[in-house]
Amino acid sequence: MASEAPALKINRVAPSIACASLPQTASLHHVRSVGELQTLQASLSSQMGTENRTLQTEQFSTLLATDDLVVINMGQKPTGGYTLELLSTHLSMEDNDATIKVRWEPPAKGMVVTQALTQPCLAIQIPRMSYDTLYITNQDGQLLFSHKN
Repeated sequence: MASEAPALKINRVAPSIACASLPQTASLHHVRSVGELQTLQASLSSQMGTENRTLQTEQFSTLLATDDLVVINMGQKPTGGYTLELLSTHLSMEDNDATIKVRWEPPAKGMVVTQALTQPCLAIQIPRMSYDTLYITNQDGQLLFSHKN
């Protein structure tokens, strides 16, 4: 029998975060400290061959003092119109596993979209806590990512 704990508050941060220098494929980054953020920053910079300014340490250092940062990246898309947004402001907990629900959708059929490469992403502040696995699911409950703690 699954035990469900009360949901914990989560928050979208950096609503206009630029993700052009995150990996071109869909990815999940769970950052727990400024050191981990700096390591991710350095890794992204070496992949790009230039300084990466997507996840600026100054922007997130206060947040990382008490909470974690989760960055969900849809990867590179051929046009605009893709949707990636937080569906709930609560982190669901069940059997010591945490779940974040997002809307992950392509443009609607026939929608007029920007004809340019885009890279939708979402930065989310979650409480620092102990859990076994963090799951990211879409609006239909399909698993997008999982991250063992």
